[in-house]
Amino acid sequence: INAEYGGRASITRMSVRFGILGAASIAQKFCQSVKDAPNAEVFAIASRSLDRARAFAEEHCPDAKVYGTYEELLQDPEVDAVYLPMPTSMRTEWALQAVSSGKHILSEKPLAPCAQDAQRVVDACSAAGKLYMDDTMFMHHARTSAMLAALEDTESFGTPSLVGSCFSVNIPEEALRQNIRASQSCEPLGALGDLGWYNIRFSLWAFKYETPEAVSCHFHELTEEGVPLALTATLRFTEGRVATFDNSFKTSLRQWAEVSSSECTLTLQDFVVPQQEEARFRLSTGSIGDKALYFPAAEISETAVECVQHTALVEKYASMVLSGEHDDFWSRVALQTQLVVDACMRSGQQDGVWVQLQDKA
Repeated sequence: INAEYGGRASITRMSVRFGILGAASIAQKFCQSVKDAPNAEVFAIASRSLDRARAFAEEHCPDAKVYGTYEELLQDPEVDAVYLPMPTSMRTEWALQAVSSGKHILSEKPLAPCAQDAQRVVDACSAAGKLYMDDTMFMHHARTSAMLAALEDTESFGTPSLVGSCFSVNIPEEALRQNIRASQSCEPLGALGDLGWYNIRFSLWAFKYETPEAVSCHFHELTEEGVPLALTATLRFTEGRVATFDNSFKTSLRQWAEVSSSECTLTLQDFVVPQQEEARFRLSTGSIGDKALYFPAAEISETAVECVQHTALVEKYASMVLSGEHDDFWSRVALQTQLVVDACMRSGQQDGVWVQLQDKA
């Protein structure tokens, strides 16, 4: 430890030592992301089964320490930060234990089953001077910065007024019955939390992180326990601006998004996870005519940007931990996203009634 920034200690080492709480399958991707980041390492892995932790480490992080309980990992003074891949229902408890043990937190999403729990974690991290970030990868892709520059060129693009997006993935019926994504005890927010989180974050990003005035969400399929499997939602913003999205565990992979003004539209086919390292987006416009047989789109530009967003996220997070210069934006936008998810959940449980939000971000 060396200098402090507003009570936040920096670290003299060249890499952040991550501990992973849980040998979930999603943690495999995290290990690869860390492996490719020059300023981070997977230092320890814990599972509630020591054998499972050993098997995970052997395959994905062979140099990591292995623990048979989460508590043991949190007591390791050499661990700087923890990654939380466990089910949403468990994250609040272990995030709070992690920050009380002096660890920074990188969390899978949603942050918690509800915004009240998420607020507790954010407040605890703030009070302890610990960094809190959620693992929304596309935020860290260089393409996102390039798209923002296009949207901010209002002379060319105009003012964004409509956002549309979708994120769906087909999980076969039998597999879904056994998947924690459909379990009330593990993932009570279902497709809304697992998939809709990304659509909500993209919509907030497009409208400069303004909280919507109100949301309406319809659940089209639920488990017997009430976990949403398919849904559509509308977010209503000031000045008539609107964002819409749909999610499903029953539809083939779709992850397109678009932002439109009266002048043109920004479109991408893979906003959550790029289809390839060179990720693209298009700006286009068009017109109609009374006698036109076709309405061709006039492409303004197509931009390709190379980046591995999973590694970019780890690098960004680690750089803030190492320097002690934490950007509170990341915890604020994570909590804001959770608040909108909560509002959509309440709306869906009431057959799409409009739920009002107050700007707490």
